[in-house]
Amino acid sequence: MTTTQAIRLTPQEWRIAAETARGCPLPLIADNLGITEQEVVKCRINMRHRLGLNTDEELSEWYKQASGEDLQQATPRHRTPIDVVATMTSKGQITLPKEVRDHFRLQTGDMVRFFEDERGVRFGRQVREWPTEWPGLIPLPDGMAVDEYIEQIRGR
Repeated sequence: MTTTQAIRLTPQEWRIAAETARGCPLPLIADNLGITEQEVVKCRINMRHRLGLNTDEELSEWYKQASGEDLQQATPRHRTPIDVVATMTSKGQITLPKEVRDHFRLQTGDMVRFFEDERGVRFGRQVREWPTEWPGLIPLPDGMAVDEYIEQIRGR
């Protein structure tokens, strides 16, 4: 891990590497940086490729060595909860109030997903496309759980 490798990272890539090394979950990294989860995933893949790394764990170790930083666990950013009402038109359309768009950093063209669970109807940002190829991905045999596959590989 040379200094020239470290210099090639953008400030945003350094931040993503730092948040990854601290153990931040993907949604929190995206929220903290004001970007989509898809952008975080693509950035991690690109960084790992350029640095010759295979996993996020290796990226975390690389960051710890390259930065010399004494890392602490992630501190989630807490946003003030909002309670906003929107009215549906006769055509079934809802305009998300500016307060909601700003709060969730939604922009024109962002896809919003509505879903229902035991707590009620919720919504969130929809990831448009996930990468179709993941470096280091090993496809599982049909119907086999990850734990079963790992045990099979280990010969247990």
